[in-house]
Amino acid sequence: MMRSSKYDGSAKTLRCDHTVMVSVALLLSSVLLASAQAGQWSTYRANPMRSGEIGETVGPTLSLHWKYLPVHPPKPAWPLPSEEMPRMHSDNAYHAVVADGVVYWGSSVTNKVYAVDAERGKILWSFATEGPIRFAPTVSNRRLYVGSDDGYVYCLDARTGILQWKFRLGPSDEKVIGNGRLISLWPVRTGVLVDDNVAYCGAGVFPYEGIYLCALDATDGSVIWKNDTIGDQAHELDYGGISPQGYLVASKDVLYFPSGRAMPAGFDRRTGKFLFFAATSGKRGGSWALLDQNHLIAGVDYSGTPHKVAYDPQTGRRQGDAFAWFPGIDMVMNKHHSYLVTEQGVYAINRAVFSEAERKVKTLSDRRNALGKELDRLKGKLKTAIAADRVKIEEQIKATSRTISELALSENKEKKSSFEWFYAGRGFRSVILTGNILYVGGIDQVVGIEAKTGKKVWQGSIDGTAVSMAAAPDNLIVSSNKGPIYCFAQRKRKKVKVIEYKVNPHPYPDDERTEFYCKVAEKIIADSSITKGYALILECDTGRLAYELAQRTELKIIGLEKDPREREKARQKLEQAGLWGARVVVEPWDVEDLPPYFANLVTSEGLLTSGQVSISREQLGRVLRPCGGMIVAGFPDGETGEQKWFNFERPGLDGASGWTQQYGNPQNTACSNDETVEGPLGLLWYGEPGSQQMVERHAKAQSPLALDGRLFVQGEEVVMASMVSEE
Repeated sequence: MMRSSKYDGSAKTLRCDHTVMVSVALLLSSVLLASAQAGQWSTYRANPMRSGEIGETVGPTLSLHWKYLPVHPPKPAWPLPSEEMPRMHSDNAYHAVVADGVVYWGSSVTNKVYAVDAERGKILWSFATEGPIRFAPTVSNRRLYVGSDDGYVYCLDARTGILQWKFRLGPSDEKVIGNGRLISLWPVRTGVLVDDNVAYCGAGVFPYEGIYLCALDATDGSVIWKNDTIGDQAHELDYGGISPQGYLVASKDVLYFPSGRAMPAGFDRRTGKFLFFAATSGKRGGSWALLDQNHLIAGVDYSGTPHKVAYDPQTGRRQGDAFAWFPGIDMVMNKHHSYLVTEQGVYAINRAVFSEAERKVKTLSDRRNALGKELDRLKGKLKTAIAADRVKIEEQIKATSRTISELALSENKEKKSSFEWFYAGRGFRSVILTGNILYVGGIDQVVGIEAKTGKKVWQGSIDGTAVSMAAAPDNLIVSSNKGPIYCFAQRKRKKVKVIEYKVNPHPYPDDERTEFYCKVAEKIIADSSITKGYALILECDTGRLAYELAQRTELKIIGLEKDPREREKARQKLEQAGLWGARVVVEPWDVEDLPPYFANLVTSEGLLTSGQVSISREQLGRVLRPCGGMIVAGFPDGETGEQKWFNFERPGLDGASGWTQQYGNPQNTACSNDETVEGPLGLLWYGEPGSQQMVERHAKAQSPLALDGRLFVQGEEVVMASMVSEE
């Protein structure tokens, strides 16, 4: 469905107008860029096809030029799987892009976009959103585009970081606890693909909560088309529907949305109309995708094994496993060759030779399978044969077995003929191609290999696993899963520049207010006995109370502050302390947008000084956790000047009940006495523990139990308890 938009505010904040229907025709360029423009790696894997290739050779004589050391490692949105490979962990590093001599990346912890001068290793600017940034930005026409878990797409001036416009894809600013962070119910987890001055993006994780796919005018953020109906088709599609998570891929006519653990879905680029869901049988799937000539190649895992599947890019029909003889973790492809990273090393495959070998192998395989059936028939016949016929049948069995073995050897020979060279090595995870040099990232290293010969010509050291790379003519940018970003350059530097944020554990001045805030924090903790979970601080001011509470507890703290100057002061101080994003945020959010029942503790910094708070009893009741959530608030006594305190502990909800046995109760009725749960139901929170510690479902594990606001989960050699009303 296509919708118009309206402007809201000087920074061009756009919200969808759901009452006005428009029909807009979109004229697209007939040819996509097959590789990045000279000197640019302006989007993830270089271009909208995610080829991972540029024509210019980088290196191979490279030296470490600078490195960025973040305060916090990346925090992926999803916990790691158990028996599977990580299918949807595209945010496992701070993925970078390079354009016009500047390196850009976003942070899933601090919620910021960073711009660094590639030559000097100097931070030029940073820009803060209101949620984790999980995907690499895109640079186009001197603008930078990035999506955030706050539900917005941002357009910034790439030179200055000044906001040009932002657009919310979902219907509201409603928040939810997602994997330990307070984010939009419709986070942007597709990145932003920009082509021909159109910005494509998607928001939403759970189809039944709504999925929103958009094409925006890249200049002003106005809506070209918006598909907000695909979530309604969840019951018609495999895997419970489309969950747009992963970097978008584009052809001339089709936009491909990776779909988390499943395969991509295709949409018409001009209208946003749903075309197909590239489903596949079995436990195949993952957010990795690449468009190559006449193939859409996608997938990460098949029951714990690296796996890629090829599809017809126009119809989504499966064309078979991609290079199935070499199960690839990552790959780059050009017209003549494919370079595959596998668990054993790197293969260089001549595509024409492979195609012919594949045809021959199929012929040999079909013949071998037919002979296998004949062999089974002969063995069955032998069991009932009379003595006079047994010798003849045994000779036939030997001959057939010999032929099958010969055919298998021929198959292996044909398979080996399809690759030109093999570079052995374990732990490799990523690959890009720059001219004639292939760069392969692995555990603690990056290796440069001649694409024609397979000869190693360079090796660089890093800390962690190189899961992502970007290149410009003079630089190789490497992102580690531990958080550091490395810039290798052709010009050797006498001393490696280290970009490092120095944490100041005591960012606030030691003044007359220090003792006051320390005593207030200790009073709140003593009265509530709450040291874990989520705390909400109203009128957070400069974040001083949030800082003191964070120093003394394990609380995740959400501060609300409408004054932009006070909010910026709080952000700066808390970032200096190393708390920003990881433990504390201070945002201008409305209480109405916060999730219900999420807060274990509610207090107010503004109330301490002014004696006033701008929140109603009903609003507090909506966000405060039942079964022990507490309000602990101090306010000045106008007569004595001392602090008075108000404490309130919220009991359980009237009519609430538990689920204390496998089948509900000792009578095994599979019924609950709860009178509060009724439809329609919506998402309250999602996140850990994830599957790593869980008993595999086929083992028929004990079902979770619930009592007094806590969820009890049986894992493998562990029992875990979580708050029912939050993570």
